[in-house]
Amino acid sequence: MSLIFDALKKAEKDQQKNPNTSLKLPNPILQDNRAGAQKRILILLILFLVSAGFLAYIRFFKKSSQTAQTVPTPIAATSQKGDSSDPNFLKEKATALSHDNKLEEAQIIWQKLTLLLPTDSEVYNNLGFVLKKMGKKEESYQAYHQALALKKEYPEASNNLGVLLLEDGVRPAAKAEFQKAISLAPNYADPHFNLALVLEQEGSPKEAANQYKTFLQLSPNLEEGFRKKIEAKITRFETQ
Repeated sequence: MSLIFDALKKAEKDQQKNPNTSLKLPNPILQDNRAGAQKRILILLILFLVSAGFLAYIRFFKKSSQTAQTVPTPIAATSQKGDSSDPNFLKEKATALSHDNKLEEAQIIWQKLTLLLPTDSEVYNNLGFVLKKMGKKEESYQAYHQALALKKEYPEASNNLGVLLLEDGVRPAAKAEFQKAISLAPNYADPHFNLALVLEQEGSPKEAANQYKTFLQLSPNLEEGFRKKIEAKITRFETQ
């Protein structure tokens, strides 16, 4: 509107600057021709200005739309970060909570993962670990058995199940689980230590000493005080 208004105003000013100096009787034919010409010029000017304004608007709108679309929202990136339905994110969170001893929160997430990943043996093994630390032994048994049902050759689950069995005094079954774990993963340190405990209880000190030695060899970052206690045990057993 402002473009059309300015053009009309300018036309009026131009007429005021050039008034007629003499009064004459009007010539109807000439007056009609001039008036018609002026009207046509004015109409053409208005149409030109309207068209120019419309084209300018279309170009601006189109440019604005293209600019907005050049940087799309990164949907994939935003959905992965903190996504409560993403299994990988939930695994990382549950593992961190387990290490921080926030067991109830960890348990909730691991149980949620059993629904999202019902065939993932690792989920059940980690759930069993948390449940054991919470004192929920029966539920821990169930989780370890489920892990081993999904993956029969699973040294970590066998070792963890053996620990539960040893705590309940089921020594032969515990020993079998530790031996199975070692046969599947000879460089896995934990079952060597646990088997050494069983052999010690069975009255086989020299065999126990060998398992303790293997455990120390596979555990270079062991806490120094604990290492010295095991070394003292080895020395004592070897002299018996």
